[in-house]
Amino acid sequence: MMARTRGKKTWAFVGGKVEAGESDADCLIREIREETGCDLDPTSIKLLGSFAAPAHGHENTTVQLRLYTGNFKGQPKPSSEIEELGWFDSAGNPQLHTPLTNDHVFPWLKQHGLIR
Repeated sequence: MMARTRGKKTWAFVGGKVEAGESDADCLIREIREETGCDLDPTSIKLLGSFAAPAHGHENTTVQLRLYTGNFKGQPKPSSEIEELGWFDSAGNPQLHTPLTNDHVFPWLKQHGLIR
């Protein structure tokens, strides 16, 4: 699942920055709740991989992404600054996604049989 922030054209994975004293799982649970209105089953959270690439629109900045999977409790709906949520695979429009997604994450997910 990916999100499009209000006023932006590109899509990115739901999530955000880890706050001081917060674990990755705590951050993921907080961000999912803020951006989708759903809770996550904490026992279902699993790290899939770590990726790095130039930040979209800021090529002199590197963005680090730790990609997780987990099970929602409830039906995700756009919340907070999120205008739209969507499910994507590698056949989507590459202009809609960040370089990190197109060049690293989607190929990895496809190679590991997690998307088509």
